Amino acid sequence: MPRTKDVTAPVLAMNVSSVDEYVAKIVAAGGKLVKPKVELGGMGYYAYVTDSEGNVIGLWQDIKKA
Repeated sequence: MPRTKDVTAPVLAMNVSSVDEYVAKIVAAGGKLVKPKVELGGMGYYAYVTDSEGNVIGLWQDIKKA
């Protein structure tokens, strides 16, 4: 992905059970939402957040296949 004013370096992503749940936890702990949750090609959802020090972190949630 191209760099933006909010994402200026490579981002490490963590697999989570629920992007929505973890975004809420991070915001409650002093972090911020940088890029809202989006679906990626039917494979999963991702979002970018910052921690309380401003480090950008990616969150990834797999879409469960039936």
